Amino acid sequence: MTDERALWIVDRIEGERVVLVEDATTRTAEVGRSGIGVVVREGAALRVPLLASGKLDWLGAHRDEPEEEARRDEARRILDDLRRRDPGGNVTF
Repeated sequence: MTDERALWIVDRIEGERVVLVEDATTRTAEVGRSGIGVVVREGAALRVPLLASGKLDWLGAHRDEPEEEARRDEARRILDDLRRRDPGGNVTF
């Protein structure tokens, strides 16, 4: 295993399948829930170690909670900005 860890975001969960998007490249992957080393939810940010072979070690993944919080804060900031500029009051969440 290398020290390098790719950042993947949980896009959605479809039954027992987790669909993830790599942050740097936007490539996608589907992994069974049991194949990921942590409990996930939509929007979770995962740091996934790379094996020496270059393959992803999904069982060694861990949540990057500071990254998740930063993304939530950015989304809130964008929504607040949209609300301020929305004369009709249609922007809600």
